[in-house]
Amino acid sequence: MLQTLSIKQFAIIEELEIQFSDGLTVLSGETGSGKSIIIDAIGQLIGMRASSDFVRHGEKKAVIEGIFDIDESKDAIHILKNMDIDVDEDFLLVKREIFSSGKSLCKINNQTVTLQDLRKVMQELLDIHGQHETQSLLKQKYHLTLLDNYAESRYQDLLDKYHQTFQNYKAKKKELEDLESADQALLQRLDLMKFQLEELSEAHLKKAK
Repeated sequence: MLQTLSIKQFAIIEELEIQFSDGLTVLSGETGSGKSIIIDAIGQLIGMRASSDFVRHGEKKAVIEGIFDIDESKDAIHILKNMDIDVDEDFLLVKREIFSSGKSLCKINNQTVTLQDLRKVMQELLDIHGQHETQSLLKQKYHLTLLDNYAESRYQDLLDKYHQTFQNYKAKKKELEDLESADQALLQRLDLMKFQLEELSEAHLKKAK
């Protein structure tokens, strides 16, 4: 169970701390009051994709921390011990730092972990569901998002290489198109000059006396 949530420099939130009690907790407020931002912050603790857009304007990084009661989460404790993470049998501190570069750092009990390991632990502690969320399973774009999220931690280097290669391809393609366009313009100019030269030749112009 999530007991304490601390948010700093995240989106429009400068600093916020929420204490959760047993039972149902309701976040209410007008549209635009920041309810969804709090959910986004919690999402970072379970390993959702980070973005530089999450960092508050003018700041270098955003920090989200959560304290979880894991007394009854035997599976999570087992996973943590297999990761050689020091475990307090009662509480777990999870921290995510998001930098303005878009990169992020994950920590569990002050030990740095991979995004994949963070997800393994947090899937035993917390889940997020939204209204009509099941309808997204029918969308092909969401299928790709799921695939990217699954592969992000395992194949991030390969994905980065693909993105870089694709960007290089687009740049080279544009260079080729620019060259072809320049060649076409040159041919058109050459045709015009030939036409003008033929017209001048057919005019049989003579030097004025």
